[in-house]
Amino acid sequence: MTLSFEELKSALKVTIPLKGFITGVSTDTRTLKPGELFIALSGENFNGNDYVREALEKGAAAAVCTATDFNEEKVVVVKDTLDALLSIASLFRDKFDLKLLALTGSVGKTTTRGMVSEVISSKYKTLVTQNNLNNEIGVSKTLLGLDPTYEAAVIEMGMNHFGEIERISRCAKPTLGIITNVGVAHIENLGTREGVLRAKLEITAGMKKNSPLILNGDNDLLKDYKNDEFRIIKFGIENKNCDVLADEIKQVSEGSYFTAHYGGKSVKGFVPALGKHNVMNAICAVAAGLFAGVELENSVRAIEGF
Repeated sequence: MTLSFEELKSALKVTIPLKGFITGVSTDTRTLKPGELFIALSGENFNGNDYVREALEKGAAAAVCTATDFNEEKVVVVKDTLDALLSIASLFRDKFDLKLLALTGSVGKTTTRGMVSEVISSKYKTLVTQNNLNNEIGVSKTLLGLDPTYEAAVIEMGMNHFGEIERISRCAKPTLGIITNVGVAHIENLGTREGVLRAKLEITAGMKKNSPLILNGDNDLLKDYKNDEFRIIKFGIENKNCDVLADEIKQVSEGSYFTAHYGGKSVKGFVPALGKHNVMNAICAVAAGLFAGVELENSVRAIEGF
């Protein structure tokens, strides 16, 4: 990747006297490469400002931090380095015209992400969230891994508090959103399940109007959700009014057989994972594929490779 200091100046809304480009972004001096921009993130047990000098000595093109005691033109001072990371990742994401599927939910995000990525990568070269990198830092780092060869991305979005998914969504700018379910995870911070729903719906913050929003039609808080700003698609098993439906489920020791229905067409499939909940994850992935341009039969076939 390359970003000019002129672009960084615009993204960070600060004065940067430097000329030229950065070749990457690093938040860890142990893995920093010469020419990269070091962003001094801080947490409960560490202060990134303490590593600015080391980063510059290792060849960082510049360092972004909150400390004001550096007399060094390569040090860029901002109010919040996490906001700076999100802004830079958003700037970089804007360089790519690709399908970006964003996924969140109270449970099953990672499994569903895996199935969605199987479906999407069956047609497009796809960047996928790795491990548990689903917070503001992780999503930013994932987006900074884009290159012109990618045609799609599947980005998992997690949260503990209100506002987190909104910031991530505004950074990633999804072309399609997915909410797998609304449960009680993090209810201690969000108050009620309705609060959890509100936090999950922050996924729409970075989406354009009329973008597909794929929801679990069997979930009591999602099945009746309406929003005229987006194209609402429901997937499910029990709710026969869902747009994308799975039925005729037969569970065996290796997984589950099912039939997927959409638009008057039906395709028999198999998910190599145990439990009815994985059929739900599979039909969610099929729905995601359909509205990302993957044919029904190809979406169902891709699930078999999960």
